[in-house]
Amino acid sequence: MRNLVERVTQLVLRWPLLASFIGYCAVTAVLGRDVLTHLSSTIIHDGGDPLLTAALLRWNASVLPLTHAWWQFPIFYPTPDALAFSEHLLGLSVVATPIEWTLRDPLAAANLVTLLTYPLSGLAVLLLVRHLSGSLVAAFLAGLAFAFSPYRAGQLAHVQMLAVFWAPVALLALHAYLDSGRRWWLAIYGGAWLLQALANLYSMYFFSALVGLWVLWFVIAARRWTALRNITIVTIVAAIPLAPILGMYLAAHGRHGFDPAHPEHHLEEQHLSPVEAGEDRVLPERHLEQLAERHVQRRHRRHVADGRHQRDAGVCAGQRLDERVGRPVPAGDEQPGL
Repeated sequence: MRNLVERVTQLVLRWPLLASFIGYCAVTAVLGRDVLTHLSSTIIHDGGDPLLTAALLRWNASVLPLTHAWWQFPIFYPTPDALAFSEHLLGLSVVATPIEWTLRDPLAAANLVTLLTYPLSGLAVLLLVRHLSGSLVAAFLAGLAFAFSPYRAGQLAHVQMLAVFWAPVALLALHAYLDSGRRWWLAIYGGAWLLQALANLYSMYFFSALVGLWVLWFVIAARRWTALRNITIVTIVAAIPLAPILGMYLAAHGRHGFDPAHPEHHLEEQHLSPVEAGEDRVLPERHLEQLAERHVQRRHRRHVADGRHQRDAGVCAGQRLDERVGRPVPAGDEQPGL
């Protein structure tokens, strides 16, 4: 026992970042032990959004992103560019795609990626707080508090809301740039900002607002005009890759009459109904009756809460995902793709 304590102490002293990451992973393993023991047969939280995001991560690992084929996510057939109806999760796929290629199991990969967002978020905040305070203990505790906060527990169904580890890296790079003046920190900031925006569209709004407040306090208030110019240029350059993606979202939503001011129009049944796919249907026949009934109920209510189309997409993608993890599919219903 004494030798074990000594070895752990030596590990912490020699490789504190590695030791901290292992500690965050250990806490995650304890909290997620039920998932870890059934990686391929269960899904975190529920069978709605988690199945959709599992299908999206698998799609990103199977089809070259940003190509025409990539936008044809197999939901709401035969509607084109259906990926624009949901998050694309490209910023998270940087982590998820190697796991997808290794495991070749979309459910197991999605579960593992969701759990990995905890130690990765903790490590990112540790790096930021260690730079600001110089204290490894304070940094470790800050990372622990950030990674395992109750708010994150409320977002278990939304891995894109859990994947916020790029944001602390971007803030770290901004602070390091101001402290050292080395411009390669600006490159790290631009890359981290872009990946965070690609991980979750909400992050592009919220984190950009935070960066704006940071610049106001640390740069403008200090009259560091050269730094302001450089940070502004890097942010604009980092945002350029988002232009074609946002353009496709706007084009697809406009083509189907999606209007944020009138959410009741978010689902036009003649365009989005998965039960109208005919002979080339995407879903197994046993699911069509249930979907048709829900389709009619939506048509009578004539009111769709904002975001409902993503949950329906989760049903479609989730059922396609079920087929690939070993559940029986009626003869003749197999389709290429997920």
